[in-house]
Amino acid sequence: MKKTLLVLLLSLTAGTWAKGVKIEGVNFSDQGKQGQITINLEKELEDFPELSVKGNYVQVAIPGSYVWPKIEKQFSLNNRFDSKIMAYQFNKDLVRVRAVLHDNVESKSNKVSLSLKGN
Repeated sequence: MKKTLLVLLLSLTAGTWAKGVKIEGVNFSDQGKQGQITINLEKELEDFPELSVKGNYVQVAIPGSYVWPKIEKQFSLNNRFDSKIMAYQFNKDLVRVRAVLHDNVESKSNKVSLSLKGN
């Protein structure tokens, strides 16, 4: 009975998120003196994501989206394997994709940009 209830609860929870755009993956690529984070989406977004830079992280808040399970990866920036990228469900309608870096990047926020391309 407990297993059936657990499966039923998980399927009900996943069904409530299925109304938004699914985050299928996040990746980091080192391009010399800069890096690029790619967020792969199931389909096009209806709302525009919000970019923010605070302290040692860069964050993109994606409204009308969901991710399951949470995505978390480590990556190397400047030949140090000490940074992390993650996508997690902040609330039922918002996913946050966050890159946590080893140095404070707030002073370089004018060099951070967001662009949308297809999905």
